[in-house]
Amino acid sequence: MLEPERIMESRWIKVGNKFVEESLVHWKRLPAEEATWERTEMLKEQFLAVDDLGDKHQLDRPGIDEPRRSSRVPRKNPRFQDFLA
Repeated sequence: MLEPERIMESRWIKVGNKFVEESLVHWKRLPAEEATWERTEMLKEQFLAVDDLGDKHQLDRPGIDEPRRSSRVPRKNPRFQDFLA
């Protein structure tokens, strides 16, 4: 039987009209490339110590679900400034 080694990432997906949390699980005795997305609730039911496996905030790189920030610098619209005058 496979056992989770650690939780690599987590994400929320929409199933019907509800949002469900999924965890990317690195399984014991399998390479990291074989990690699978599993429902977090199911993992907690089957493996009581899932909360002790860590979460994505311990990684050195940002998660795949985090929004990217624009590096664009905001600037004032000159036409709007003329409108106010």
